[in-house]
Order: sequence, then C-alpha cells, then structure tokens
Amino acid sequence: MTAPDEHWFEEISDPGFAGLFISQEHRVLDTRGSVVVSGHCPRCSHPMTFDYSKLVHKGILPRFKASKPIAKGPLPMYCTCRFEHRDRPDDEEGCGAFWSLEVLPQ
Repeated sequence: MTAPDEHWFEEISDPGFAGLFISQEHRVLDTRGSVVVSGHCPRCSHPMTFDYSKLVHKGILPRFKASKPIAKGPLPMYCTCRFEHRDRPDDEEGCGAFWSLEVLPQ
C-alpha cells in the first residue's frame, strides 16, 4: 500500500476532467474485446489503467451465446489508481473521479 493522498475519496466529476486527461501523456489500446486506456487521473494525478469491455454477454459463463458490441459514443471512465484515498469504501478503487472520454486509438 502507499501513503494516503491529499485528495479524499469523493465521487465527483468536472467538465474539465476529460480534457485534462487527454492533454497528459496517455495510451489507448483498442483490441477486439476491449479498450484499455492508461494515463494519470485528472483529479489526483496518480497513474491508472481503465479497461472497458466492448462486449456485453448474456447468460452465465461458460455457456453464454449472445454478445454484441457496445454502443458508439464516449466511454464512461473513472479513476482506478491504486493509491489510498481517505474515506474510500473498501469495495471502491481510485479517488472517486469520473468523466466521459471520446477514445480514439493512437
């Protein structure tokens, strides 16, 4: 574990988060089944990786049959950093920041 950050855990969004995320060094890996975006959280500045599945499965593994691609449009993203943030619930990750991002493969 790491030392707690000055940002308390708070589910919060800001219209500038997406632009700030894109303006920093980041990577987008677009595969057949997912989009993996890595960079730094626009709120707490910690490194993070966000994995977004492009497929929605119906049924219970391993016997599912139907899957379809996600709808086009911006991806909902949230901070997934591994740093500790005060008051973060045990079942959460990151600092609580969330935003939408138009992802274009690099």
